[in-house]
Amino acid sequence: MPPPTEPFPHHFQLFLQSMLSVSYVDDDVFCSLVEKSCQAFGEDVCEVSEIVRRCNAQLERLAMKLGSCRDELTGEKLWALVNTREDPSAIHFGSAMSINALKLFKCLLENILSMEGKLTHHDAWNKGRELRLPHTNLKEIEELCNELVREGWIDSIRGDYTLGPRGSLELQTHLQTHFKDDLVKCMHCRNFVIYRLNCPSCGESAHHWCQSKYVNSLGRDECKKCHGEWAVPDCVESGCAKARMLMKDEQKRQNDIDKVYASTGKIPQQFDDDDDEDEDEDDDMDEE
Repeated sequence: MPPPTEPFPHHFQLFLQSMLSVSYVDDDVFCSLVEKSCQAFGEDVCEVSEIVRRCNAQLERLAMKLGSCRDELTGEKLWALVNTREDPSAIHFGSAMSINALKLFKCLLENILSMEGKLTHHDAWNKGRELRLPHTNLKEIEELCNELVREGWIDSIRGDYTLGPRGSLELQTHLQTHFKDDLVKCMHCRNFVIYRLNCPSCGESAHHWCQSKYVNSLGRDECKKCHGEWAVPDCVESGCAKARMLMKDEQKRQNDIDKVYASTGKIPQQFDDDDDEDEDEDDDMDEE
């Protein structure tokens, strides 16, 4: 007789449904989804650790889990509902990724890891062309890369592609099993680092945000290991970070609509106007 399981509350189910609708979210949005799911059923807002524990207990039988990682540039905490299988092909069945996008992603992953954590845009597009994907030209290869960035599978930083936060979360086990010799640990946090900074004197590697935090606490640009000078380059906004910002802006817009509608029963005028403009544009196109 199987052991009894904890009952799975409706607000936890709603939370998982919310996570299924997004590729990945930052910690603020994650906590907001927890809060809204609890409030929707009149429940007290539970601790994030509790909802993660209870949800993962249910998801284990489906080879899935709620996982988190840090953005390699900023250190921002990110969350996603991910599969726990080692085979990266399982990504196709757990996401909206097309067959062509999956083949391109697997190719870019192998080259990123073999090229010290990054691959130039130009080299990536050429690698994509070499795959001879059906019905796909160079322009469509670029768009597939942009799609992978928007979904967080890869990231775009200073003209290079690297592994994105969603890719890191989904492939943790796969990377450690099949790419162990290509993985490097950050000298500060001892976690694996893909898009890394290397000390110009001793070659030690670090996350951008780990080394930034270290030199800021120290008050000077220095390597923790060899004490040689190690200036940290200015942090730039990555492609994934821009996509997250657009998503948060859209969520804020929807929250504003919900608040006004809940109190007045009407959609705010400025959003009505936006819809009217869209309809007018459609009418103009039909007339043409």
